[in-house]
Amino acid sequence: MATIAIVSLKGGVGKTTTSWNLSLYFRKHHKSLGFSDFNLIDLDYEQSNMLLWNAKREKNKQLNVFTVKNKKEFIEVYEEKLENPSMLNIIDTGGYASEINYLSYMSSDILILLLNPREEIEYRSTFATLAKIDKIYTDNEINAPKIKILFTKVHHGAKFETYSEERRFMEDYPFKKIHPMAYEAMVFSSRLYTIENQRGGGIWDIDAIPENNKTLLETKKLIKLLTIDIKEVK
Repeated sequence: MATIAIVSLKGGVGKTTTSWNLSLYFRKHHKSLGFSDFNLIDLDYEQSNMLLWNAKREKNKQLNVFTVKNKKEFIEVYEEKLENPSMLNIIDTGGYASEINYLSYMSSDILILLLNPREEIEYRSTFATLAKIDKIYTDNEINAPKIKILFTKVHHGAKFETYSEERRFMEDYPFKKIHPMAYEAMVFSSRLYTIENQRGGGIWDIDAIPENNKTLLETKKLIKLLTIDIKEVK
């Protein structure tokens, strides 16, 4: 089994967009990694349009989306999906501190924290998220999962290079349990709205943009790196 949680305690960084596109890919390719089924777990049901986007797809292309609203529902999903050795799961976590978010961190093999570096608050939010996650694993004396930082560019004013002083500082920060590293990919998710919806204007879709598009190429780079990590934790 392998469970990947997409994490940020700050909204608007592309968390649901990333969850959606990774899920579209692994829905089609999970069997090549040795899994019998793939699931998308939505903890961010109040903020995202995951179910709406899914409903717009053809029936045979829809994802297995499970919305979780409370601890009881999370435990049910955990026992049925997350503990099942034949399942590959992606969790779109909520953009807030909650018990089910923390449970998802402890239930995952890989955590991907999204960083959209437009201003200082982006770094403070990311470090605060990492510090909370580090404390969870330290206090509960359990092994930490792989922690990865993924760079996004949702806002037009964002300027960031993957090889930067900020990135090196993040990797050298003295956490007790976790060891965050960066994926060598940057996902740009602005200006690519291919599915209309009633909130937020739309979302870009990995199945609906040209093959040479920069965003798609960066996402495919991310998928290759994530696939290596999935094989290691499986």
